[in-house]
Amino acid sequence: MELLNKKTGIISFLLLFSFNLSAQVNPSQIFAESYRYESSGDYEKAIGELNSVNGYDYHKFLRLGWLYYLSKDYETSKKFYR
Repeated sequence: MELLNKKTGIISFLLLFSFNLSAQVNPSQIFAESYRYESSGDYEKAIGELNSVNGYDYHKFLRLGWLYYLSKDYETSKKFYR
């Protein structure tokens, strides 16, 4: 029984660890996708890419301000520049 509990614990730990690794996002990849969408004129998708990154980041907010400006949503753009 004790051996079964150890195996179950190890398997649970490995599963949680693998889910955690797959859930991580690469910010440089997200910014690259955002620039790609911007270059094609799809500002909404560019904004969506950046919004997938949680938390406050100066560069993210600066970029969101720019993208909202390009999409002519000036009020939202000002909020990100403040």
